Amino acid sequence: MMPIRVKQIYIAAPFFSHKQLAIVEEVEKLIHEVGLVYYSPRSDGILQSMTPAERIAQAPKIFKTNCVHVANADAVLALLDDHDTGTYWEMGFAYAIRRYNLQQHWYRIFAFTTQRPTLNVMLQQSVDAHACGLEELKTMLTGFAQGKPLIKPQPTENVV
Repeated sequence: MMPIRVKQIYIAAPFFSHKQLAIVEEVEKLIHEVGLVYYSPRSDGILQSMTPAERIAQAPKIFKTNCVHVANADAVLALLDDHDTGTYWEMGFAYAIRRYNLQQHWYRIFAFTTQRPTLNVMLQQSVDAHACGLEELKTMLTGFAQGKPLIKPQPTENVV
């Protein structure tokens, strides 16, 4: 019998303030609770906390490492509350990986917000599912872990 491979989530999120870090930590805990594993870019170092010389030396490595983890994940979970440009870039990169590599039909892109967002149509159309609040996120990730179908976000008055 082959061992079951646990799905891995790449967490695309800002983690530069105490508030952002607290949300990322809650999401990491929830991912673990539902039986998935995650990669969080903050684990490889935060450029903001490095000296200028360290930033110059580490930036290329961190960029490449994050790209590899996005490409090898089963899903990208983007935390959208703070409109972080790095998170948006990671979402676009994830979409391109899935769109142009048809072998990876299993690859998923999820969005998460703590409040009902106004989503740009480009973001809304590129995600497979969106969760608002930790309870919805838990339901979505549990379903993903169990291989259940996802409900794609539909256009609403909150899409611009």
